[in-house]
Amino acid sequence: MKIFLFRSDEVSIKLVQSVFNRIGKHPGPIEFIWLEAPADEDENLSEHTREKNDYLVHGAPDYNSVKEILTWEVLFERCGKYRHEHGLTKEDVVVLFTDHENTRRFFSAWDPTGDLNFFIRTSDWEIYIESDPSYPIIYELASIPLAIAAFDSMEEAEKWGHQEPRGCVFDYCRKKAEVQLRLRTADICPDCRDLLIRRKPEPALARQIFSTFDSIRSQMLFRTRFQLTKAESVLEIDIPKRKLRFPEMGNLELSLDPRQLTVYLLFLNHPEGILFKNIYKNKEEIRTIYKHLSVTIDLAKIDNVIEAILNPVKNAMNELVSQIRAKMKLTIGAELSENYTILGERGDKFSIKINRDLVKYIND
Repeated sequence: MKIFLFRSDEVSIKLVQSVFNRIGKHPGPIEFIWLEAPADEDENLSEHTREKNDYLVHGAPDYNSVKEILTWEVLFERCGKYRHEHGLTKEDVVVLFTDHENTRRFFSAWDPTGDLNFFIRTSDWEIYIESDPSYPIIYELASIPLAIAAFDSMEEAEKWGHQEPRGCVFDYCRKKAEVQLRLRTADICPDCRDLLIRRKPEPALARQIFSTFDSIRSQMLFRTRFQLTKAESVLEIDIPKRKLRFPEMGNLELSLDPRQLTVYLLFLNHPEGILFKNIYKNKEEIRTIYKHLSVTIDLAKIDNVIEAILNPVKNAMNELVSQIRAKMKLTIGAELSENYTILGERGDKFSIKINRDLVKYIND
């Protein structure tokens, strides 16, 4: 099943990037496709490509104009337009992210015509839940293939939906407490389980959906408890895959390019912190780390990258630290990221706070 993601202009690219990164890490037959997604970075990308990717990661302009209330017809016409423009088949699923409220005040809906078009509202979730806004959006997105497996139409889904909340994916959730219950439970009730058993969805599809639900639930619980416990998650560093992974946050992970990971590992190696003006003193250490991570074995190219990183005129070190911070915030949120990212004030030492006993390295 291919699910194509589109956003209205008023929806932040940063938000969609966060949703896409998190929902795409669960393997299975459902393929989420976002045509605006930035390509993976490496040290050979052109400056123009880096600028484009940096824009995509940091988000679109803020749209502050009053948003009109749209009818379902308008929203699903937009889905049809995207479907036509990109030559998608009737089996492909189209999902439109929009900040606009709709006339029926649904957070998500299926095209009543029966076409596999859906919209998900991305605004005002903070009224209903105390959470990163990407979590309920991911939940709604993961619910779509489950609804397709369980029902033949929006009409059938509405007739089945639970008016009284059960902590089930098919609860209507008219009140704040009901939305919170559904997200914290992240499950289905016995009646819906029996319905799905009768409909016989592909087991791998069901596994992928419930893996996503479980991940959302664990991430939300960790964030909620963090307010009380302030307990840090283990940080796994997968060297071959160049990924940082947070197993206690539903295995959230972020990818760093070789330059970014080199800088991150450098600061991990120095819990006492490093003054930016003295970073050149760590040249050989930087070279050793980068040589291990680089996709090239050309020593001349490696040396050129190291010189560029250390060049104070180009300010590359500051840029790399900023990129790491942005990716960290995008993945685990601003509050949690303070324990794991590179922080410091101009003129002072920069460092990573995390207790090094919680850092685990994966080298194969």
